[in-house]
Amino acid sequence: MSAPAPYLHFPGTARDALTFYGDVFGCTVQLHTFEEFNRTDGPGHAIAHGYLVDGPVTLFASDAAGDEPVFRSEGLMLSLLGASDPSTLSTWFTFYPKVAGSWMTCRCGPGAPPTGRSSTGTVSTG
Repeated sequence: MSAPAPYLHFPGTARDALTFYGDVFGCTVQLHTFEEFNRTDGPGHAIAHGYLVDGPVTLFASDAAGDEPVFRSEGLMLSLLGASDPSTLSTWFTFYPKVAGSWMTCRCGPGAPPTGRSSTGTVSTG
């Protein structure tokens, strides 16, 4: 890996989030539990470390342990330009509403609709 990669801490939903993104991006998911890592600071079934494997994007995640803060964001946009052809980018984009309001919600401000879609609902690929 030669570039910064997001590492997100989820509130007990890392398995679901990574599995979802693995399905969206057509890649496998590697998951390791707290029990596998001999960690006692969270439930044994919680994800201590997980990531997407051999996909077009890099993403790492885990379930927050103890008093670790969980991922929250405002004003964050992730660019997928150059990660695939325009048709595939449009397909990925259709999955965004399933994520918003679930594990990862990026908003313009309090009460604003999720970012990522233009007011016309189109995707810019160029």
